[in-house]
Amino acid sequence: MDNISRMESAPAVSADMEWCDEFGLGSEEWTTKVEIKIRNVPEHVCHPEKMERLVSSFCDAQTHSFDAMKKEYYICGFARSIESIPKYKYLKIKYGTENGVRIKFFMLNLEATPYVDLEKDVVANEKDPELYEDPDVVREAFESQVRLQRIAEGAGSKAKRVRCAV
Repeated sequence: MDNISRMESAPAVSADMEWCDEFGLGSEEWTTKVEIKIRNVPEHVCHPEKMERLVSSFCDAQTHSFDAMKKEYYICGFARSIESIPKYKYLKIKYGTENGVRIKFFMLNLEATPYVDLEKDVVANEKDPELYEDPDVVREAFESQVRLQRIAEGAGSKAKRVRCAV
């Protein structure tokens, strides 16, 4: 495995301070707001931690929701670009057995779209340092905008949604 492949598959961790240029091999700016619709998600894997791990190499997830009727999981977050998000991804779930473990594979279809602010308000237009520094504020902003978008599309009234805790 070459260095680039190892770097792309390496997990990212949050840092409490800004890294200086003498550390690391490079950096990426993830500033594109995206909504990822993930299809064919079994209900028993509807867990934010599992879904965050699934998208962590291309999206910093901020909010999560699951539509149990459609078996669709929605993640809103930041990505490098819409094009950087794959069209499908395998989810591996580990089950314990008497002799070890069994890995079950699920092929999930991903559809990424630009995240659109339905209501252009003061928070969306002004650069508020709290909005970008406090993860709870970011989640709340995404969640309220996703709810408004679902209401506007009429999807919220027809399908049963199960809210996954973040």
